[in-house]
Amino acid sequence: MAIRQKNAEPFRYHGDKNKAVLLIHGFTGSPTEMEPLGKYLHKKGFSVYCPLLSGHGTTPEEMEETTWKDWVGTAEATLKSLKEKYKEVYMVGFSMGGCITLYLSMKYEIQGIVSISAPIYLVDKKAYFTPILQYIRRFKEKKRKPNFNVPIFSYDKTPIKSVSSLLRLITLVKSNLSKVKHPILIIQGDEDNVVIPKSADYIYKNVKSHIKEIKFYQKRSHMITVENGRDEVFNQIYDFLSKI
Repeated sequence: MAIRQKNAEPFRYHGDKNKAVLLIHGFTGSPTEMEPLGKYLHKKGFSVYCPLLSGHGTTPEEMEETTWKDWVGTAEATLKSLKEKYKEVYMVGFSMGGCITLYLSMKYEIQGIVSISAPIYLVDKKAYFTPILQYIRRFKEKKRKPNFNVPIFSYDKTPIKSVSSLLRLITLVKSNLSKVKHPILIIQGDEDNVVIPKSADYIYKNVKSHIKEIKFYQKRSHMITVENGRDEVFNQIYDFLSKI
């Protein structure tokens, strides 16, 4: 996959030779959503990796040709390489990346996971009609992006076919949460305009982790990794990873 957007490139920061954190970005987004967190964790000593998921960082038309299996495949390949190189591997996923983190934790032995704004229930009810809508309309234009004082890259329009594939991933994760047994921290903003906040409660209640924590942040949106107050979130993630 040729990356056409330089500001959407994956990143890696080498730190501790024994501990690595795999960061996974969200749907139609890019590693820019995770870079502030990546730099923070690197300063704390972790080695940090954030791949660009298949179909992202190019064009919406190219993303349209990929599915959830391709997106998971990118993250899975990176996870495998990290497990071969590092003694301890942690995963932190944002939005769809949270679902991918949950999915991969069902298959691999890792030290712990963090799920941020992961969707189980979506605010936009039209999303549930995309299996039909994809045959009527190809793309949905996004609303103007808010300014988070962080340079982030994401597509300006969403492939409806890709939303339909995302729903399949969400359904698969939702029905198999009992297979998640690793230590987990679940983070959710209470003013999320993409994911219904009760998604976090559902994940918390259905995973079988012996160590599990949940934190709701007041007056925070979906983009909790880049909006004002993100340092508070980063501190909690670091404290959790250090504790486990």
